[in-house]
Amino acid sequence: MTRRMLNLGALATLCAAGAVGCDKDDENDFQDLYIVSVNPVDSQTNVPIGTQIVLRFSVPVDPSSYSPMSAQIIMVDQTNSSVPISIRPTAAEPASEFVIITPATPLQPNVTYGVAVREFVRAAGDGERIVAPFAAEFSTGPVLSTIPGWPPFLTPNPAPPNAGPSGTFSLTSQLNTRRARHSAVALQSGDVAIFGGTTPIVARNGGTVLRSAEVYKRVQGLWVASGSNNGQGMFYPRYGHTATLLTNGKILVAGGGDERTVWDTAELYDPLSDTFSPTPGRMAESRQYHTANLIGNGNVVLAGGWSMSVLLGNALGATANTALITNSIEVFDVTAGTFTRSTQRMNMDRCYHTGTVLADGRLMVAGGYRVPWFGGNWCPTTSTADVYSPEAGSAGAQGTLFATGSMKVTRMTHTATIFASGNAAGLVLIVGGYTSTPFYALLQNAEIYDPNIDIGGGLKGSFELVAANMAVGRRAHTASLLQGGPNSGKVLLVGGSMSQPQFQSYFDPPPHVWPSTEGAPCALPAAPPVPVPGPWPVSIQQACIGTRTAELFDPFGFGYQLTAPYRGVDQTGRFDWTRNAAGNQTIMVGTSPVIGLSRPGRYYHTATPLPSGHILIAGGWDCPFCAFVGTWSGPETALQTCELYNP
Repeated sequence: MTRRMLNLGALATLCAAGAVGCDKDDENDFQDLYIVSVNPVDSQTNVPIGTQIVLRFSVPVDPSSYSPMSAQIIMVDQTNSSVPISIRPTAAEPASEFVIITPATPLQPNVTYGVAVREFVRAAGDGERIVAPFAAEFSTGPVLSTIPGWPPFLTPNPAPPNAGPSGTFSLTSQLNTRRARHSAVALQSGDVAIFGGTTPIVARNGGTVLRSAEVYKRVQGLWVASGSNNGQGMFYPRYGHTATLLTNGKILVAGGGDERTVWDTAELYDPLSDTFSPTPGRMAESRQYHTANLIGNGNVVLAGGWSMSVLLGNALGATANTALITNSIEVFDVTAGTFTRSTQRMNMDRCYHTGTVLADGRLMVAGGYRVPWFGGNWCPTTSTADVYSPEAGSAGAQGTLFATGSMKVTRMTHTATIFASGNAAGLVLIVGGYTSTPFYALLQNAEIYDPNIDIGGGLKGSFELVAANMAVGRRAHTASLLQGGPNSGKVLLVGGSMSQPQFQSYFDPPPHVWPSTEGAPCALPAAPPVPVPGPWPVSIQQACIGTRTAELFDPFGFGYQLTAPYRGVDQTGRFDWTRNAAGNQTIMVGTSPVIGLSRPGRYYHTATPLPSGHILIAGGWDCPFCAFVGTWSGPETALQTCELYNP
């Protein structure tokens, strides 16, 4: 499959009425913008209704791609106000290289207009795709003239509908389905796709693990449910899975599970055809709560995670529950569609860890929790990290594993964000999470990982604590590197739970016990905190609470100009609440009201950057409190609301 970038080659030619395609480039080397005036006018009158703007593409295009609903082609005036248009091909054939845009209202004299193609345009025949954005401008007057290039007033990636002022959160359209623990990925078009998850909080007690998928159309600000598989979406219901954008524009959705099984299956989503297809090969190992990262050769490295979900033991007095968490690594070969287990293994079993591709192309995994555990002990968290270097140029079964430094604090359900530019480029920010060793605690602290620091023995990579702490402890939050705007280069931390993981166990009569979807409490206590009435299944819970707050981390909080490699972040980094232009704290607005606690917040949500720099925040749990009861009490809810953060 080839891709061509729309590119204006020459100034458009003013043609006589009806002379569509005059001055045609026979070699088809570039695309020309033609303006066809039905009734030429002078500068004192409006250009009449019926004026046609003809776009010529280098390959035939499917005219069904150009409907007014798709908003793939737009027209604006120099104030950036939308101009209503109709769009049609120039020929009756199923595909044409010309598309005619007709304004629905008269164009004004001596005004500059812009025409833009912003989204994917599906091509007919061999499946070629024309890639946006692309735009041209023209002016009305004695003649219609064109100027190739972006009009200065036309923003290539405009703010999505409903975006609020800088530094604030604002509601956008709701998901079609409530969901938490889903995955989200930014598509090449700039739209956002969401896959699976669970609703309301755990499937087995009245909820559902989801197969469905939906796409946020950033131009319209609307969610569109996937129609694949007769509207069912994926082939498997999944939560605790991963979704990874591939270089060919498809998304690899891998692993995860339902309430009883961890999958070794994966599937590919094609956003242009809105279809899922199974990968030719199955995963080398079943995985849930693993990591999946795209590497430089276009393949995907999957590391760690649950490898089975059923804990064996006596449901009411379990003292020897066992489960499998893996230290294995496998690589998905995009070309072959197969998975290959690496001969290398991480130095420790881990899940709920983070995976970060470093500036040199290696993969750094950090933290998480591990097994074994015994009796009533909770899963021990780890501070260790590994650096994996895949084989260049192929999926490879080998790769190289490097030891590196350890974090200063053991942690799980934390975030890891790599700085992309400036003096902090290449450094990784580790924030928050939960620790169970040496004692149970929600974390407010953060660390910086510098892969270039020599730690002795020929090894590199050092973690240093940031002196500043977050205003509140967070786990299961999101972290997004902001691009553009006054907060460019800062990291936005959104929501999260401000409590220890809730205790959440599901069981039938022995010997089957399902693990907590929170992950941390791995074994039942010596005795349940309350009597457990039958019939089973039942659940036991601890208190939990989400937060509506958000904070920004500035690696240069005191204005120092530092050079990389650099360990001074621990002296200069600063956290601060998100604030608007007036300096007032701003918080999220989109969680659902709950009895006794309004808009409590969200965690296990997703936060995805849009091309405009806005962050799309979707779904999650609100769970403001949970009672110690033998069944879900109802306050915890998988959210349908979504909101935008304007940096």
